[in-house]
Amino acid sequence: MIAGEREEQRIWLGHGLRIRSALPLPGAVPAGDAESPPDVEIVYATTPPGDAGRVWGPYRVTSPDQFEFTMPGLARFICLARCRILVDPVPGADQAHLSNMLIATVLPALLWARGDVVLHAAAFTLDGANRAIAVAGASGSGKSTVLARALTMGAYQIADDSICLRVQDDAAMASGLAGGHFERMDDDGARMFRPVPPRQWRAAGRVGALLVLQPGTVRPRRLSGVDAIQALLTHRHRPRIIALLGMEAASLSTMAMIAQTVPVVAIPPLS
Repeated sequence: MIAGEREEQRIWLGHGLRIRSALPLPGAVPAGDAESPPDVEIVYATTPPGDAGRVWGPYRVTSPDQFEFTMPGLARFICLARCRILVDPVPGADQAHLSNMLIATVLPALLWARGDVVLHAAAFTLDGANRAIAVAGASGSGKSTVLARALTMGAYQIADDSICLRVQDDAAMASGLAGGHFERMDDDGARMFRPVPPRQWRAAGRVGALLVLQPGTVRPRRLSGVDAIQALLTHRHRPRIIALLGMEAASLSTMAMIAQTVPVVAIPPLS
């Protein structure tokens, strides 16, 4: 599979995992202990063309242990054994674009393959609070604005744009990329990365509430039962990959458990 690799790598913390990566990962924070083995490794590699698996758009899936994502004109990203990502860029590919594609698409797909739930959401912990607040919503609904306002009030960032949820001891634990967030600069969708000071990083937090920025909502409304599960389903991050991996039943069971564990509240989108 691998014809050649380049090694220059660093250890990062993101989504509750230790990630050794040859590329920068915007929002991931440096690991203090570089000697412990990583959970995930990201390397540059030269790979032969894929010739097996189910193909759907940019994805090609053989199993949860081997699948790939291709961005034409940029790179092939191949995920192996749920712990290794091979990056095969086209000549002259922009490294910043490669890094952004990793955090926006490839890492979330790998998390689904590992059995985690990934939501299109931000998460933070208010100063003095012991529970995290997650904010889900469609692009442009105000997630990053809510996060930015919370940070100005001294909150601690857990994640921006995508959060990983794991059920532990009857609690939903949220993790993500705590080191910064992308701020929308104009109506065309251009975004700029804003680093968060280390004092405001939080690696993970127990979720006390999931706020859903829902069009048509006039005042906050607690969702329950099927409505709460539907809100989670609506705001899954990269949901297409779940079907291709054959993991929809397992993910639905986990989301039902999260809906029973975490209050899900619909709130009006920010204008």
